[in-house]
Amino acid sequence: GTTIGDGAIVGAHAVVTRDVPAYAVVAGNPALVKKMRLPSSLITLMLQAQWWQFAPWQMDHLDPSDPAAFCKGVLKMVNSTPPYTCETVDLREGLPR
Repeated sequence: GTTIGDGAIVGAHAVVTRDVPAYAVVAGNPALVKKMRLPSSLITLMLQAQWWQFAPWQMDHLDPSDPAAFCKGVLKMVNSTPPYTCETVDLREGLPR
């Protein structure tokens, strides 16, 4: 199998035959990296921060318009704020079988 990296964008109708790096934009048949969405130093920081584990309201004090500062703020949160976990609801509960 292939792996699509975090933050990657796969173009419509692309045929992915190889792993796609994090924060890459790929397109074509076979899919080729057309560009990277962010500089490599920022990609490393984004992957370390794993900001997607937190709910938007947990990060509302951070400014996403400055990605480097945003990630550094998230990294500070890691030790003091638990990641967001949503409640799972089974829609089949209570239905006749």
